[in-house]
Amino acid sequence: MQRRVSKMAIGGISYAFIDIMFLIIISGALTLSSAVSLAFLALRAPEAYETENGLQVIRRIPKQRSTTRLDGALAQAR
Repeated sequence: MQRRVSKMAIGGISYAFIDIMFLIIISGALTLSSAVSLAFLALRAPEAYETENGLQVIRRIPKQRSTTRLDGALAQAR
């Protein structure tokens, strides 16, 4: 009888350990996805500067368009 109880207790502990590890993995995945989402939004966000007239918002130009504009400006300069 005593051995059966101890085996059941060990089995219960192992199932509890599996549940705890599952919760840790899920919470880590949610934290990682939140960090990735925040990084993506921070990279896509426009820049804003406070001026005398109020808040000045500057939208970033994508790299592909900026290199195209640079090439065009260089061609015109020649």
